[in-house]
Amino acid sequence: MEKLYSDMNTFRHDYINILASLNGYIEKGDDTLLQAYFEDTILPLYINRETGGSGE
Repeated sequence: MEKLYSDMNTFRHDYINILASLNGYIEKGDDTLLQAYFEDTILPLYINRETGGSGE
């Protein structure tokens, strides 16, 4: 149960950081960095999920 709680807190922290980064690029209107961040950070997570990989 403690491991699950720890994992959920880690996920929440990572999720908030990703959203904050996206928000920063959007507020700046920096489409180039927004696209690069998406391609480098978010897209690999999506592709990994689709292919069944563990991401580690």
